[in-house]
Amino acid sequence: MKKIVKNAAVQAHNPRVVMITAPPVDEYQLWFADQAKGRPQPSRTAERTKSYADAAREAGNELGAAVLDIWTLFMTKAGWSQGKPLPGSRDVPQNSVLMDLLHDGTLRRVPTTEFSPLTLPSGLHLNPSGYRIIHDELLKLVAATWPDQTPERLPFVLPAWDDPDQWKKYEIK
Repeated sequence: MKKIVKNAAVQAHNPRVVMITAPPVDEYQLWFADQAKGRPQPSRTAERTKSYADAAREAGNELGAAVLDIWTLFMTKAGWSQGKPLPGSRDVPQNSVLMDLLHDGTLRRVPTTEFSPLTLPSGLHLNPSGYRIIHDELLKLVAATWPDQTPERLPFVLPAWDDPDQWKKYEIK
């Protein structure tokens, strides 16, 4: 992550960088999908995902970047506090809050009455309520860090979608 942000081609654009941590995972949902795909071990764990979130947070702080800590936001919502077992881990009962945020709504049966690995909830992709949290928190972070970059302060690059006269300038001839 640090190499990407420090890359000369990235820095040439003088970017305003936001490091976003990975959200937690729900090992219960993920393991169900992993087994259906024939994997002998879980592909991700709550503990490993925490370490990725910790690394993103640390990298962002080292770089002086803004950090949107989705992992902590979701885990706090799930009732977790430092030193307690991680919600989402199969070592503790399934957490209904994480189950809801990390269920992308794709659970369906295929005609053979078997679950298709392509339609199982992954336990790591978000549903609309999870994405709403990210959206709302990102807007708060931008407003606090770069108030000049809030949506209402950004100029339009192209005309409004409902201004046909202005769009005539962009017609391909």
